[in-house]
Amino acid sequence: MARSRQKSSQAQLGECHNIWRCPTVTNLTQRDLVEGPGLRMFFGSLRPKSTSFHKHDATQLLLLTDSTKCDVSWKAKRGIAISQEVTRSEILVIPSGIVHSEDWDTASDVLFLYLGDDWLRSMRPEALSEPAILKMDELLACDSLIGSLLATIKSQDHTSPLFWKSQMGALGHCFAARVINSLVLMERNSGDVSCKLSNERMRKVAAYLKSCPGSSVGVLGMATAAGLSPGHFGKLFKATFRKTPERYILDLRLFKAKDMICTGDYNISEVAQMNGFCDQSHLAKQFRRLFHVTPQSLLPNRKK
Repeated sequence: MARSRQKSSQAQLGECHNIWRCPTVTNLTQRDLVEGPGLRMFFGSLRPKSTSFHKHDATQLLLLTDSTKCDVSWKAKRGIAISQEVTRSEILVIPSGIVHSEDWDTASDVLFLYLGDDWLRSMRPEALSEPAILKMDELLACDSLIGSLLATIKSQDHTSPLFWKSQMGALGHCFAARVINSLVLMERNSGDVSCKLSNERMRKVAAYLKSCPGSSVGVLGMATAAGLSPGHFGKLFKATFRKTPERYILDLRLFKAKDMICTGDYNISEVAQMNGFCDQSHLAKQFRRLFHVTPQSLLPNRKK
């Protein structure tokens, strides 16, 4: 254990399904860890924390068990930055190798499950390619036992550590297996290919975005390029990228604002005005959501 802690931080990120190394849960110790074949698990409280972008070499399930919220961002394979809010009524699934970050504003009670690739493959032969946010009510509709297992996990007595770990390991395996099995069932029944943007429509939208100045990009223009009504386009876009067209356009403006700030040629007020933000505070709030830093922190010294 002591030897493992001497590894570089970058190397640790590559193995952070070893939970005591995970940047999200730096207040944990090996005592907090529950292990089993193909699975590692933590259930407990976390302090408020923002993590840098990192990745795991195991698939992560994240479930908030209280009324708090978590902002999660990840880099999709299509090159689009995704940012989503996760609540207690949802389970976040992050496949191994996906670069992501997490942000808690308040202390949270959470359940982490890290699933080894071999174990996951036995449940779902086709590898997960992108993160998914599963609605708890949809999972319960597939398998009502998921709710009972979660309630049992939350009620376990911690006073006998060895008994607690053995119980939690068995419960964690059963809970994870039923969640993944329900995910497979929902995918089979969703007809998701017909409910997402086709590759041809995505190419047309990409061409529109490339040719259109950032300040004039709009949902209507994107929908027109795709040959769809704005309402239908919005539904397909969100199903494809897990964010609305409006949020995507906002994120485009934020990336442009970031580039302008880094040049040092503009102050924050000028950047906010030129990119359609009502004031500096609006820009700062959205900037921190996406990049987890303030606009001022990126200004060259002469502009701060």
